[in-house]
Amino acid sequence: MPRSAKLPAVVYAWVRSDRPQDSSLIDDYARMCRFVITRRFVDRAGSRPGRQLQAMLAYLRQNSRCRVLLVEKTYGVYRELLRDVDGAALLQRGLQVHVVRENVVVFVSTAPRRKFIRQVAGHMRRSALR
Repeated sequence: MPRSAKLPAVVYAWVRSDRPQDSSLIDDYARMCRFVITRRFVDRAGSRPGRQLQAMLAYLRQNSRCRVLLVEKTYGVYRELLRDVDGAALLQRGLQVHVVRENVVVFVSTAPRRKFIRQVAGHMRRSALR
């Protein structure tokens, strides 16, 4: 993918109903990381919990190119994603969850790490034989 290409991302937020959502932190992070926000899913306190989370999972299932989820804080997203069969499957297929406030990627597919470990182990075996 060319350096100038932007990756599609979705935003999940949970806000208290008495405060408007301030999305500037997430927007700045997305711009810095070269993500283009395709959809925003906002759960409000007092509404049925997780309704927008389910809508977001459906959206991610339908849009296979979108593999980046931006959240300001964790909001129990990890627990909810693992509890949901579709969420767990998305994590296994490489969904990246970026926690913006901490500036970290929390969940990434383990496949590249496994491949790297196998490559290192193979290199060590070949070195030992020499």
